[in-house]
Amino acid sequence: MQTPAVHTTAGQGPSGSQGPSRPVPGRVLENPAAAGSPQPDPASHLPGGFVDADRLTLLADAAPVGLFLWQDGRLRYTNAAFRRLWKPGGSSGEGNPDLLDGVSSEDRPGLEEALRRVLHCPEGVARCEARPAAGSGDVQCVEIHLRRVQDQGGHTLVVGTVLDLSERRRWEERLANERAVLRTLVDHLPVAIYLKDTATRKTLVNPVDQRNLGVRSEEEALGRTDFEFFPREQAEAFYADDMQVLTTGVPVLNREERITRPDGTSGWLLTSKVPLRDTSGRIVGLAGIGLDITERKLADEKLRAFAAQLERSNRELQDFAYVASHDLQEPLRKIVVFGERLCERYAEVLPPEARDYLERMRRAAQRMQTLINDLLTFSRVTTRARPFERVNLQQILQEVIGDLETRIEQTGARVTVEPLPTVDADPLQMRQLFQNLLGNALKFRKPEEPPRIRVWAESFQGPRPDRGPQAVAEPLCRIHVQDNGIGFDEKYLDRIFNMFQRLHGRGEYEGSGIGLAIARKIVLRHGGDITARSRPGEGATFIVTLPVHQPGSESQP
Repeated sequence: MQTPAVHTTAGQGPSGSQGPSRPVPGRVLENPAAAGSPQPDPASHLPGGFVDADRLTLLADAAPVGLFLWQDGRLRYTNAAFRRLWKPGGSSGEGNPDLLDGVSSEDRPGLEEALRRVLHCPEGVARCEARPAAGSGDVQCVEIHLRRVQDQGGHTLVVGTVLDLSERRRWEERLANERAVLRTLVDHLPVAIYLKDTATRKTLVNPVDQRNLGVRSEEEALGRTDFEFFPREQAEAFYADDMQVLTTGVPVLNREERITRPDGTSGWLLTSKVPLRDTSGRIVGLAGIGLDITERKLADEKLRAFAAQLERSNRELQDFAYVASHDLQEPLRKIVVFGERLCERYAEVLPPEARDYLERMRRAAQRMQTLINDLLTFSRVTTRARPFERVNLQQILQEVIGDLETRIEQTGARVTVEPLPTVDADPLQMRQLFQNLLGNALKFRKPEEPPRIRVWAESFQGPRPDRGPQAVAEPLCRIHVQDNGIGFDEKYLDRIFNMFQRLHGRGEYEGSGIGLAIARKIVLRHGGDITARSRPGEGATFIVTLPVHQPGSESQP
């Protein structure tokens, strides 16, 4: 593109006089329009010792910015920085002195337009950006500033500076990439994310927040406040939180907020808001994030309803326990008493068949009494539970052995007890637990072999059984009750801890089938676990795991 007053014939000034065809690098050249006439020294006005062109050249070459003089379509002066940035046509810069040859063909029209403006506009200044021609190395983009000046002879020149924008462009590209990554994260996170200015107007909303606002695009929400989207009562609550953050700089964290969307649907958000500050620390807005907890809230409501139902069931169970302990026991006692009186008074006159019926009735009534008592015991594990206290399990077990002394002597059993720990527990329930476990070991013995029972414990660190494997480790104890009895097949392991589950007939071994269910319920109430290891004919080992400390107890470290 050729432009008047921009390009002239090489070596010819605007008046047609002959001038030099190329500049001398690092030198201020004489004006071609005044060839042969004495020109003032460009360095004559410099202070101090800078009195010649060589020193002026040293000063210009030390500048980090490219400097040049342009006149009549030709470069008349260039400093060292310019020559590093400007590689016309991919050469070293020594061939063609035309300024336009240093830019890419795509950006040449822009530089021509800038030269036209600087020569003809009243201000006499212009700027443009351009990409260098091929061969300029790492230089990706330069910024060119142009100013029109006149020398002492009245000749028009253009003074220019060239600034390498390559590093800035690389940083801008890196910043743009980082912003793109952040925006991608913001747009794809499954939470509402938004920014607000100091007037609480939205300046950014991600797709999740757009759905909460009922808009189809971010542009529909920008510059608007919550009062334009939510009921006034809710918007005022949101505004109060916003102003707290904006005026005090104190974040609002994990605030549960109910929202009613423009489409009429409602839900719950767990909201946090933090202030945004500029480099001087001044608050310029806030950032908010809202996690949809609607499903959790609905689950909480269901859980509360279930808890209320469970509470009603517990009350009904307590009522049943009262009825069982009074109304059911009394008829059974009378059946037993009257059956015994019949046997005592009329044993001689009753036929053998009648006496057999009475004996069966008496045994059935006693079994029913035992069953009712066991059911009461099972229900009272939770309904009449006592607070936890420090309990010496060694002492509790010795008391249980004393209670079972008669059965131990009758069966010829030998009980070996190794040291047991002290734990936080309900002492009555620990007594009940050991009675059931030792009672089982005495009951399910081999007919031809006296029972051998060993009780020992081990301490270790681990998660509480009632809190799952990811819980923090804490002191636990594991109690083993081992016997040499008839044992059982471990495929029935889960069954033996259920109510009314028996692996043997009532004729072989007496009992209600509730003892181990009671033991399991006691252990679970203490946050522990119970299991067993056994083989048929090889005895059984019941293993009880208990926390050493209970939450809120004085012994809790």
